[in-house]
Amino acid sequence: MFIGDDNHQGGFIHVRGFGIDFRNRGGIYINGTYREIKSVKIKYLDDPKPDVVDAECLGKPSVKFYKRWHVRAVTDDGMFEYMGKREWPPASISSNMIYYNFSYEGTYKGQTIGGRGYGEYANI
Repeated sequence: MFIGDDNHQGGFIHVRGFGIDFRNRGGIYINGTYREIKSVKIKYLDDPKPDVVDAECLGKPSVKFYKRWHVRAVTDDGMFEYMGKREWPPASISSNMIYYNFSYEGTYKGQTIGGRGYGEYANI
């Protein structure tokens, strides 16, 4: 979920299991108009080093929890791209779910955007 510093907000869900994308969509409201997000690609970056967070799920005692990532989302009228940055430690909610907040900067249809966001990581 993201909330822009100007007139945009929205969110998307990216769910992957067994090597298959089950959900990969969302939407963005910008200047009062809704635009569907048709697909999302996320590239996680190793600089700075990700945190290793305890998460007991499927025999895996810990997961890498990244501090920076690049999002590229396809809409009918242009690309929505941003660089996300997590500045605070993630909050472990259960043995397989982590909440986090982040800031972001990027572009949509060639216009500069930025704001704050909230995300959930689940390993089930």
